[in-house]
Amino acid sequence: MRRFFVYCLIGSFLFASSACESKAPSANKPVVADQQIPEEYIYTINESLAFIDKLLDNAQHATQSDIDKGTDMAGLPRTDSGTMKETFAVADSVWGAFRSLCSKGRYKEAWELYYQNNNQQHFFVALKTTTSQYEFHKNVLATLDSAYDFDNSMSKTADNLCLVLLMTDVVFSLHYNENGYVPPHYEELFYTCLVLYKKLGNESKVREIVDKYAQNISLIEGKSEKEMLKEIGEFLEKIE
Repeated sequence: MRRFFVYCLIGSFLFASSACESKAPSANKPVVADQQIPEEYIYTINESLAFIDKLLDNAQHATQSDIDKGTDMAGLPRTDSGTMKETFAVADSVWGAFRSLCSKGRYKEAWELYYQNNNQQHFFVALKTTTSQYEFHKNVLATLDSAYDFDNSMSKTADNLCLVLLMTDVVFSLHYNENGYVPPHYEELFYTCLVLYKKLGNESKVREIVDKYAQNISLIEGKSEKEMLKEIGEFLEKIE
């Protein structure tokens, strides 16, 4: 069993697959490097975004056969139908605005963009896979929340990663019985959510996560659910 302890910080929860209007920041605003964010934060953000770019490029070129074989495609398949085409267009536009702001050093504006209107849903659609969703929320948004909303950052981290866990579980459910595919971050994410809610003192959320996902974790581990619940209980007892 993976025992992954994490100290990462990120944002709140909401997901729907509608195409809502979003206001992107003005491209004419002077480019000024954001001095409020430490250099090591910038390094983490840029490294993670570069990795996500590669993931998105792979997802963009994935075939239906790739998806059927277990490619980690959490987003809806691209289609020429009006509604879906608009959904992806808006999501890609919001993501493009976020990437542009980061590339110009306007990190606080990028962070604010995530929380504006219904933009969180657009990020989930634009990121396409649960692997990239996890990478983004664990390392990019976590870092930005740590810089700009430290006091609330752990609770935001927990809520957002819990939403990524839900999406990851959907991918697992779609593929596991057919081809044994398991999203590579599933267990790590499961335990991360438990750690964060335990540290926050939210025991009801801890129980909810265990009740909802422990059975699938036991399948991945090749153990009975009873054995798995015992291990999870022992794991939780060690968290201070």
